[in-house]
Amino acid sequence: MAGRPGFLSTAWSGSCFGLGVIAGFLSIALVGLPRSLDVAVARVVSFDQLYRVLLTAYCQQRFKNSKVLTPQRNPLRRADRLFRIVEYIKARREAVTANELGNELEVGVRTIYRDIADLKASGVPLTGEAGVGYLLNPEYVVRPLLFDDEELDALALGAQMVQSWADPAMAQAARRGLDKITAVLPGTLGDHVRQSTSFAHPSSAKKPLQIDFTSLRRAIRTQHMVEFSYLDSAGAETRRQLRPLALIFLAPIWLVMGWCELRQDFRSFRVDRMQGMNVLDIKFESESGKTLDDMREQCEGE
Repeated sequence: MAGRPGFLSTAWSGSCFGLGVIAGFLSIALVGLPRSLDVAVARVVSFDQLYRVLLTAYCQQRFKNSKVLTPQRNPLRRADRLFRIVEYIKARREAVTANELGNELEVGVRTIYRDIADLKASGVPLTGEAGVGYLLNPEYVVRPLLFDDEELDALALGAQMVQSWADPAMAQAARRGLDKITAVLPGTLGDHVRQSTSFAHPSSAKKPLQIDFTSLRRAIRTQHMVEFSYLDSAGAETRRQLRPLALIFLAPIWLVMGWCELRQDFRSFRVDRMQGMNVLDIKFESESGKTLDDMREQCEGE
């Protein structure tokens, strides 16, 4: 039934992993590798594993056909060098010259110039010029490139869980995302994902939904109000307008959490008890006291 989000305070942290997997794969699908991926996207992804995957795929796809680059036998070596350039410049307050970078990475100055040019073209906020040195916007975030077997298992299993428990659109996005990840993995790493021994199969406990779950997810992303009828555990029906802020998966139940206009407070609703949902042509702004962060603080304080 509908309720205050306080009872979810202990479940919140436990469900964040599942949400992270779902949100991460959705992000991959929306980014549209490799056509529209750029480094700026990585700053809004909050999960390290998916960040590495996106950035790895980006480097390999972005630079493998570049006309200004000398082909490398191992594309990961160049991708790794690009990360090291970014990390090295970011770690220093003063401008870093191409000669310094070349000595650090054991490559020629011309190679550094080519790398810098392509990093700039791809969206990395480097400033400076040849002969003077380069600086990096301090707000730019860089994380490690490579990931281990456990991380690959988590990605493979996470994609299968999404396919088993989410709506068809998200299930397809998970499959596409995992295919894109696998396609750019070097050597045996791709085989590791394809031959994963962790599985998630559909369950008969999955609750049938009477609303368009895809529309609900997108309403959260686009910040659109939703209206629906809700049946509580006693069968009483109320009509609600909601600022949807988050989805929580507590197997086998999905909950949507947000600001309820009727109760003028945060509320959670079981999605399987929602009926006749409409996405309204009303966008809501991030209003103080009604945001996702405010809801989290309320959950943690109760």
